[in-house]
Amino acid sequence: MLSSAFVIPLGLPLDLSSRVDEKKGVQTVTITLTVDLQYYLDDTKVSRGTLEGELKSRLGGTGGSVILNVDKSVPSEHLIELAEMATKLEAKVMVANKPVK
Repeated sequence: MLSSAFVIPLGLPLDLSSRVDEKKGVQTVTITLTVDLQYYLDDTKVSRGTLEGELKSRLGGTGGSVILNVDKSVPSEHLIELAEMATKLEAKVMVANKPVK
């Protein structure tokens, strides 16, 4: 297993928790949820209603990995909902965090 820090796309300011683990060699899709509850799939803004269909399309059906970039001030039920959505599509779920200094 390889540990490293994820780079957050510019223009999407988030305040993340600390620590991240990443596995290499897998198709990954990033879901970003901002403090004002705006959803981004990779770098594309999507509505909550279309998120699951778009995610399934980008994962190619089922499998792959989903990285969750969720601002730490967002209530945890939103993080859990996103994790359940990815798990339903049989994707591995990773939560991005700031590295511990």
